[in-house]
Amino acid sequence: MAKSIKLTYFNVQGKGETIRLILVAAKANFEESRINFEEWGPMKENTTFGQLPLINVDGVELAQSCTIVRYLARMYGLAGDGEVGFAHADMILEHVNDYIKEIMKARWAKTSTEKQELAENFLKKFLPTWLSNAEKVLKLRGGKWFSSNKLSYGDLAMHHALFWLSWKDERGFEGVTGCDERYNILDKYPLLKANYDRVSNIPEIKAYIESRPSASQQANGWGL
Repeated sequence: MAKSIKLTYFNVQGKGETIRLILVAAKANFEESRINFEEWGPMKENTTFGQLPLINVDGVELAQSCTIVRYLARMYGLAGDGEVGFAHADMILEHVNDYIKEIMKARWAKTSTEKQELAENFLKKFLPTWLSNAEKVLKLRGGKWFSSNKLSYGDLAMHHALFWLSWKDERGFEGVTGCDERYNILDKYPLLKANYDRVSNIPEIKAYIESRPSASQQANGWGL
């Protein structure tokens, strides 16, 4: 098991939160550096790909968020059983990546009119199919967990995405009207809702969510 782990990312959820959830669920001892964008400027040229998150595990530095997720999940037994279990968990990570790409469109809309349209498209066109597919896969896996009948990084990635959906501070819906159904939309997907609640009530996850720092409002408006 790793002796030394340091995660470096901005003080936002973004691409770092599933990594944090894995470390918390694994009860890992780790150091975290939550930097601001002023600190990031001088650091950027010295990083592997000029981006965050980064993680250092016993002196080995890794970049790319999904690579880090998979690496830590395997290290801590959160990657399902065998290659099929790993693939089942990974399907959900990639499903969540599809979700993130869509919600980012609304977050970074240039005008209020564009944002209204993109948020409505996300909620009313993209999301029902996306949630239905997740519900269908969860049912195929037995109805409780997305892989191997136990917690995996697929469940943690899904929790991250669904938290944004009902988060009052979600920037993709800030200033948008007619989208309040997002707060109760999981009622239509009972297995998915139960999975979300199951992860939320893992003691370590529950304690982390209740105590995690609020996302910083960065100079460029980033606060996710």
